[in-house]
Amino acid sequence: AALTALADRAVNLSVQALVGAEIRRGRLPGQTAADAATGAGLVVLAMGKMGAGELNYSSDIDLICLFDETRYPGAEQEARAAFIKVTRRMTAILSDVTDGYVFRTDLRLRPDASVTPVCLSMAAAEAYYEAE
Repeated sequence: AALTALADRAVNLSVQALVGAEIRRGRLPGQTAADAATGAGLVVLAMGKMGAGELNYSSDIDLICLFDETRYPGAEQEARAAFIKVTRRMTAILSDVTDGYVFRTDLRLRPDASVTPVCLSMAAAEAYYEAE
């Protein structure tokens, strides 16, 4: 449970910092600095052992990243690009080996991982799951 809480906190802090940076750069239209605290519409779902609250020292974290496209009418493509960047950077912060790594991070559980970006709109994910 403690490792799961640590992973949750690491993901949350990474997302807040990275989304905040994208807001400051003007890449998430209509969002303010206060929106960074809630991810400005980015949702990170924990799957596998993290989702079950059962991480152990050898576990990786399996994540699915989605964003609420309805928060960005007329600017969905710009928001998608920003959230893809946030997701890639978050994964790097958690997974890149320096003196070690925080958590190995796996994004392959997302819908149709071989052909979809690392962060999908909620509408695209819903359409995929309805069809499958």
